[in-house]
Amino acid sequence: MKMDYRWAWIAACAVACAACGGDDSSKGDSIRDQLARSKGLRLGEVSISNKNTTNGSSHGASANFYGGTSLPVQPQCDVTVEGNCSISRCRPFTESDFPTPPEIIRASAGNIEIRRSNSDRVLTLSPGREGFESSGSIWSGGEDFFIKAAGDPDGVPGFETTLKAPSMITVSVAGQTSGKDVRIPRSKDLEVQWEREGEPSGVVKLILTQKDDSSHIACTYPVEGGSGKVPASALSAFPAGNGGLYFELVEEKNLGIAEGWKVRVALSAKPAGLGPDGIAGGNVILE
Repeated sequence: MKMDYRWAWIAACAVACAACGGDDSSKGDSIRDQLARSKGLRLGEVSISNKNTTNGSSHGASANFYGGTSLPVQPQCDVTVEGNCSISRCRPFTESDFPTPPEIIRASAGNIEIRRSNSDRVLTLSPGREGFESSGSIWSGGEDFFIKAAGDPDGVPGFETTLKAPSMITVSVAGQTSGKDVRIPRSKDLEVQWEREGEPSGVVKLILTQKDDSSHIACTYPVEGGSGKVPASALSAFPAGNGGLYFELVEEKNLGIAEGWKVRVALSAKPAGLGPDGIAGGNVILE
């Protein structure tokens, strides 16, 4: 399993733009002029999420599009594979890894409409409202979602695609009780199980991180299987101590559109469970 760091770059750009207070308009150039001059990356992501737990339901969406001069340095990781899991042992970043900040050019794709196949309701992301979170669940799993961006003549060309909503599941983790950290013996397999609503759709992703997040175990399982495990051979590669356990179901497409833009469109479901706020996973203690 190979991680695509382009989307980590998008997140880094969002932080950088927030820190600098928005686009730099002092140059007087249009976004199109800046993009043409950079001749670098043109990346975007549209993300729709759904959470449905015993403690409440919510949904959200966001859209981010960035141009720039180059990718920042990628983490140096040794990756091995054990069954459905990959183990990444990474060297933490240092300041010397970023001698020159990348140029960041934020762009727009115009209004983005999100519509579910069995509903007349339309969610809209606009250049002035590029992210939101609201109460209530918007899918149960298996519905088609239509995503259409009008495009912006000064930024990202229009695009459209269809994705099937991932299943909503409830995950149980061996050894976890409500409100308590998960204690994971590194000497035996970690077993996880889930119950599914509706037709099977999406892939179950499990991420187990160390305290400093520099190394992690990433596993994927077919949702229709109902269970999965992290082998002891993978767990034993980590030292004892604190960490985090996270679950997600995802359906995604990577689109190549006009003018060199590469856009990831993803629907993600947060599984229910015994963790904080009724979400699967949470803090763990590796023993």
